[in-house]
Amino acid sequence: MAHLVPRAGPAADSRRRAVALAALALGVACLFWPLFERMVAGPSDFGGHLRFAREMERARAAHSERFGFELLVLALSRLWAPPRDLASAAILLATAATAAKAVLSARWLGREMAPARAAAVAAALLFLAPITFAARHPLRSAHSAVHLGQMSGLIFHNPTTVVVFPLVLALFVASWRGRAVSTSLLAALQCFVKPSYVAAWLPVLPALEVWRGRRGGLRLGRIALRTAAIAAAPAAVLAWQFLTSDSLGTIVVGPWRAWRVYSADIPLSIARSLAFPALLAAVHWREVRRRPEHFYAWAVFAVAFAQYALLYLRGEGYAGNWSWGRYLAIYVVFLLSVELFVHVAARRESWRGWRAAANGGLAALLALHLGSGLFYYWQGVRNGLW
Repeated sequence: MAHLVPRAGPAADSRRRAVALAALALGVACLFWPLFERMVAGPSDFGGHLRFAREMERARAAHSERFGFELLVLALSRLWAPPRDLASAAILLATAATAAKAVLSARWLGREMAPARAAAVAAALLFLAPITFAARHPLRSAHSAVHLGQMSGLIFHNPTTVVVFPLVLALFVASWRGRAVSTSLLAALQCFVKPSYVAAWLPVLPALEVWRGRRGGLRLGRIALRTAAIAAAPAAVLAWQFLTSDSLGTIVVGPWRAWRVYSADIPLSIARSLAFPALLAAVHWREVRRRPEHFYAWAVFAVAFAQYALLYLRGEGYAGNWSWGRYLAIYVVFLLSVELFVHVAARRESWRGWRAAANGGLAALLALHLGSGLFYYWQGVRNGLW
């Protein structure tokens, strides 16, 4: 008689999940620590933010209304005795944030995947970038051509973007699951690090709450009160930051004006950035329709896209300051798109007839996104380019 092997219980599943997440965090830390060492030592945005942190330390006051990264670096540097230098603290903070980004992604993917597969997919997601494979930006010869002019979730030269990524993922999950208090607190908190994603997320929040409330049988008045309660804290922080900022230029409507500074061909830049998720949505539209979280992620990205496409900061040194929301939002779009593709690709019927050609093309595009990101990562580690 064949012996029946009992299925692993919840405790064994939890152990496997914990081991997979721990291995993922360690592997990501080993890969990204040398990259952030190069960014801190080179002419990236880390230098400016570390200078702000030193100014905060000397003046014992915030350098601006967005002081989250600097405050965390100062606090982290004092965990050792004697205190470590701010550069080491910044490297550790950026590495830990990237590991957290990977772990939160894997936890989301674990809804439909085994722990080891979810960890592997989450690790690959960190390296997805626009399909460029270029060593230099065509308009900015000192930089690589991945994020400038394109839309990329692989950002490693800007410390506030690196640190806010796990907060963005936590906000997306909390808001999608209807956790009002944690959603409000996470949105308000990340504004102090980088408010770009929240500025694109807030306009979408009412639609999400109406959709959720009507499904739950709530009246519009109660939905409106709940939405206002969630939005109150982040909206207040954004308003305070806008009114007190002395570094924000004048916001003017200038369609494509900022984008043209960094892209010689905007339609091509959009295609390079969205090739995989856009084609996936077209090919597997029926699957997407059954997953409303996709509409939520795409809606936030659409708002961030429109903000950069339509608005321009006159008097601002960096014309791309409205671009940060797109970088944060597109990562969430890729996360959900890759999750769906892995689910579809696991079915045998997906590789028959015309579906095989369509899914093969999607797999090829995904490989190109990954290859371009790995090339960009290697340039950063080897040459300090960003």
